[in-house]
Amino acid sequence: MDIYRRIAACRSRTGLKDLTEELVDIYGSLPDEVDQLIQLAGIRIAAASYGIQHIGIAGKHLTFGFKSPTNDRVHSLFAKVKGNLRLPDPKTVYLELSPNYFEPASLLMVLRKIFRRAQS
Repeated sequence: MDIYRRIAACRSRTGLKDLTEELVDIYGSLPDEVDQLIQLAGIRIAAASYGIQHIGIAGKHLTFGFKSPTNDRVHSLFAKVKGNLRLPDPKTVYLELSPNYFEPASLLMVLRKIFRRAQS
C-alpha cells in the first residue's frame, strides 16, 4: 500500500523516475501491475502539464477535460493524433478510437503516444 501511495504522490517525471529506480533496486523486476501504475502516473503528470483535469471514456471516445478553455499548446497536443477529434466545448476534447483500443494496455499505449509526440 505504501508503494501505491508513493506512486500517486509523484508530481514530476524526475520524482517518478527516481521512485521507479528505487523500486527496481529493492525488488528487482517490477510486476506488470506496478509498471502500469507507474505508466499511469507518468500520464497523469504529463496531462497535468497541459491543464488536463481528467481523462475518461465515453462510448467509443477517449475524453479529455481541461481546467480552462483549450489553447494553441493544447491543440498542438492533438496535432499529430490520427483519428477523429471533436471539441464539443472549449474545455473538452473527444478522441474517437476503435473498440480494440479500449483494453488497458492499448489505452496506455495511445496515451503515451499522445504525450510523447507532443514533447518531441
